[in-house]
Amino acid sequence: MARTTRPHSTDYDYNVVTKTLKHELSPEEVDKAWEQFDSGSMNRNELSDLLAGNHSGWYGNVRTDTNQVLGICTEQYGKVQNSDLIGAIEEAFENVKMTDYEKAIYSVRDGARVYARYDFPNKTQATSVGDEVGLRLTANNSFDRSCRISFSLGMVRLVCTNGMVTMEDEYSMTKKHTQKVSVDFIEEAIQNAVQAFDDGKPLQVYDRLAAKDITQAQGVRILGGLEKKNLLSTRLREGVESLWIAPTHEEDKERNLYNLLNAVTQHLTREVEGERFEYSDGINRKVLRTLDKAARQPTQFDLLVA
Repeated sequence: MARTTRPHSTDYDYNVVTKTLKHELSPEEVDKAWEQFDSGSMNRNELSDLLAGNHSGWYGNVRTDTNQVLGICTEQYGKVQNSDLIGAIEEAFENVKMTDYEKAIYSVRDGARVYARYDFPNKTQATSVGDEVGLRLTANNSFDRSCRISFSLGMVRLVCTNGMVTMEDEYSMTKKHTQKVSVDFIEEAIQNAVQAFDDGKPLQVYDRLAAKDITQAQGVRILGGLEKKNLLSTRLREGVESLWIAPTHEEDKERNLYNLLNAVTQHLTREVEGERFEYSDGINRKVLRTLDKAARQPTQFDLLVA
């Protein structure tokens, strides 16, 4: 069963150690062990080791402050402490002369995953409709084997500080989890992400959405279609719909797919992200992909507004 994302915290500076996981014997296995000892096929030391718990072949990444097992791994898995990663990232920012940023930390799933978000409001680009957006880089770390250490490229809409995701691939800092993160590796990932932002490639999807005009009623039906696809809950759809019908920013009064997306990102940023970071980010990405498909393919648009 999927694990529910718990509210995030800003606490990330905890230590994680890797411990051997033992296999606990069932009552039947205990009886069998004693039978083997009684028959002479197992000596006393072997019996003692078995009853004490034998190695399962797996290891657990354990928070030392709470004693929670954050994830299970093999002997080859290398973890990176959050403080070491964030220290290396900020050292890399110093090296590439990117020191004017705003930082937010999101620790989720009891600390199994951490996201370090860096906004650069003075590093900007403009969409085709004149919206100014700032660069956003989000680094992630995990202790549950769920993701590599990487940057994801995003943007911040400066008129309202809405978070905007992109359809760009993540920029990996390591091929896999190792015991140490290279600052050189991080600098390369940062430079690759910034170059993509400077080239304007992430903005192309928003330009496509802005070019697709819709009516107010079509926007409402599209939100209903997103709910039918289980991309939005009823509660989310209602919150977004109110912003679509009555925009709070002059820049969002035009009726097109871009401004419909802005209603989604505004509601997620204001009402959802603070308590359910991963959920908000996932919805944001799925809605962007769906609306982009509708902008590019008339048949997909017709299905969404049906």
